[in-house]
Amino acid sequence: MVKKTNIFPKNKEHFKKLLPFAKKILLILKENKINFVIYSSYATFFHTKDESLRVHDIDILIKEKDYPKVMQALEKSKFKFKFMPEWDTLEIKKEKLKIDIDRMGKGCKGIKQGSLPKKTVSADFYGIPVKLVTIQDLYDTYYRGYKLVPEEKVKLGKKVQYLKKFMSKK
Repeated sequence: MVKKTNIFPKNKEHFKKLLPFAKKILLILKENKINFVIYSSYATFFHTKDESLRVHDIDILIKEKDYPKVMQALEKSKFKFKFMPEWDTLEIKKEKLKIDIDRMGKGCKGIKQGSLPKKTVSADFYGIPVKLVTIQDLYDTYYRGYKLVPEEKVKLGKKVQYLKKFMSKK
């Protein structure tokens, strides 16, 4: 069953500007047969339906082997991007709007490095069918980051606690 999103995060005006930009990128991925999964803040918002959350950007996971294909497709579509190999991230910006396309690295224990999660949630991203990480994979990813990245410990710790609290309610 495909779950629809018809609510908006707290930063509704920014998010409404982000949507058309994100949709263009998602359609490029789909047209070029590049499998992807949405994760991070949008996935948190989608799973919790918490309209007090903010979604500043869209974070997308792809298979490691698809990076050259993504870059080629973006160049062909005239999108400017910056590849940051130290973060396994391809950043696409347009003014204050941002999409990050990440390779599946050492993120969470249930996802094999270089691949995509086997278990996902099908969703309607404001008119575009997409897949999102499960709330458990999201929690595991944030928890792993909390353990591994000291400079992000406070920020990721809050996300871990938030998801833990939310998951215990279900």
